[in-house]
Amino acid sequence: MQPIDQYILARTAELTAKIRKAYEDFEFHRVYHLLNEFCNSELSAFYLDVLKDRLYTYPIKYKPRNAEQKTLYLARRSAQTAIYKITDALARLTAPILSFTADEVWQSLPGTTGSVHLTLFPEPEDLAPTDKIAEIFAVWEMLLHVRSEVLKALEESRQAKRIGKSLEAKAKVTITFGPTEFLYRHENSLPELFNISQIEMWTPSIGLPNVGANDLAINVFVADGHKCDRCWRYTDDVGQEQKYPTVCLRCAQALDAIDFPPYPATTS
Repeated sequence: MQPIDQYILARTAELTAKIRKAYEDFEFHRVYHLLNEFCNSELSAFYLDVLKDRLYTYPIKYKPRNAEQKTLYLARRSAQTAIYKITDALARLTAPILSFTADEVWQSLPGTTGSVHLTLFPEPEDLAPTDKIAEIFAVWEMLLHVRSEVLKALEESRQAKRIGKSLEAKAKVTITFGPTEFLYRHENSLPELFNISQIEMWTPSIGLPNVGANDLAINVFVADGHKCDRCWRYTDDVGQEQKYPTVCLRCAQALDAIDFPPYPATTS
């Protein structure tokens, strides 16, 4: 699964353990607050917002022997799997306090039968390997710190009218605190996480102006390349697929997977 999907399932496993404990202690108000905070902060404001590009623009299927389409399809499937597992868990965890709503959600889930009230609470291990959760959280604490700084830099650039939407941006990141390999290990996931088109990593030995005393430096520039008509990212490969001249190669793979008919380039 994709790193962010692993992270949100680890968060859901943590939530599951806390809610089960709250039910055992008859602390129903704590159940409510835990659910409300998770749905607002972890899902709505973060995970589901980051996920939109992958769900909307990646291929919904792939053709045999097309490795690129399969890789993109599996990345989308990873997100769908995480959402399914989270929905399944939340339906069961909310059943005692949202009985009718939880049952309606349960019966709408593919693969479920009967009533949610005839099921058991999920176990944390059903969602994520509990022996890996601490390691996942340690990495994501650093990633989310970098993300918050990138979002601040994007907002400053937006207010200065250097960029409009965040997908018009390219971020250059220099990090000098702690280990830096976690950023390089997740480099391919960072544009999705930051909701930008491109990212460049700088090692501490290279440095940027005014880095000296700072642990983290973010520089925002206008993204290179052209805007894809389908995903709205800026890339250097827009128009390289003749059948789909206004989209990037990633979106061209998604269109080819569903046999979307070729179309001519638009003329201004």
